[in-house]
Amino acid sequence: MGPRHAPSRFMSIPGTTVFRGTLLATLGGLLLPLGAAPGGGPERFAFRYPADRPLRYAMAVNMTADMAMKGDAQSTDLKMTVALRYHVRLVPAGPARDGLQTLRLEPSDVEGDWDIDSGTGHTAIALRGAEMTGTHDGTVVIDTAHGIGAEQAGELQRQIQPLSLQGEVVLDRRGLAREFHGAPAFVEFWTEAMASQTGFWGIVFPEHAVAVGDTWQEQLTLKKMGQIRLEGGALQCAVTFARQPDVVGAGGQLATFALSAPFSRQGLNGVLEQMGQGVPVHLARFDRRARGTAHFDSARGRLTDSTLTADADATMRLDGPDQSVTMDVKLGLTTTANLLPDQTAAAR
Repeated sequence: MGPRHAPSRFMSIPGTTVFRGTLLATLGGLLLPLGAAPGGGPERFAFRYPADRPLRYAMAVNMTADMAMKGDAQSTDLKMTVALRYHVRLVPAGPARDGLQTLRLEPSDVEGDWDIDSGTGHTAIALRGAEMTGTHDGTVVIDTAHGIGAEQAGELQRQIQPLSLQGEVVLDRRGLAREFHGAPAFVEFWTEAMASQTGFWGIVFPEHAVAVGDTWQEQLTLKKMGQIRLEGGALQCAVTFARQPDVVGAGGQLATFALSAPFSRQGLNGVLEQMGQGVPVHLARFDRRARGTAHFDSARGRLTDSTLTADADATMRLDGPDQSVTMDVKLGLTTTANLLPDQTAAAR
């Protein structure tokens, strides 16, 4: 973004790209009306993708960030909210082989809203289709339909552009994403997104049958935290899943699963990758709490909906070439994925 506009001053603040790395952490949301259901005996769960039935999901990501930054000469408080909405269509590319299913991943209808309060004022940006609008303290600084602020809009559009790319994903029965194929930007974007969550759907089923009340764990290996590449080796985070009582939704009986993934570390070091440069980062502390719920149609082998809510507190120091900046950060993330109703009805 050009230096004459407020959005550029926001984007240039060291550390703001840390939050951008949470774009597609995990998937979630509750759409169907639910009620109690009998059942819950031991069952082995597995994902299935019929070759003749593409699935379409409505996705949403809502993020908040509250940052208090102190530099050598000034202090800045920044509050930001980001809301992204899009659809994703999964089209099977032939029958499954050896338990692996290749699907065409087709995102569409990407929309976004950014709301930023900082020492330079209030900035609001909206993305609708191919057009973007933005104001700073009520003054229009971006309106791509009328040729205003194209440079500023272009930088933000480039950041989320990989979300609109199409490609292929190879999924196994447990819910793991084994491979991505497509343009380099597509592969990089989705590979990095999967590195911060357990499985493509946020849940990975065990090989054995589970009954209501049973729990199991998956280990998440973290090499990055947002845009911070960790030094000194990867970190292990345990994600605990638990089967809860079944429920009845619009599509029939659904199995219910809960997840929990607390994470707390002190004295971490890393490098913030920003604008093609690496800025040393020291994380004095990082505390995260994550929890979620997923509903699964075991008769058809597919996720109907899931939700994840996570929040984190961190204290960090960024050592730039000209000055050091300390930051107290509070982050929030809610992600939702819902199988669109017409897909549920079509399978009955």
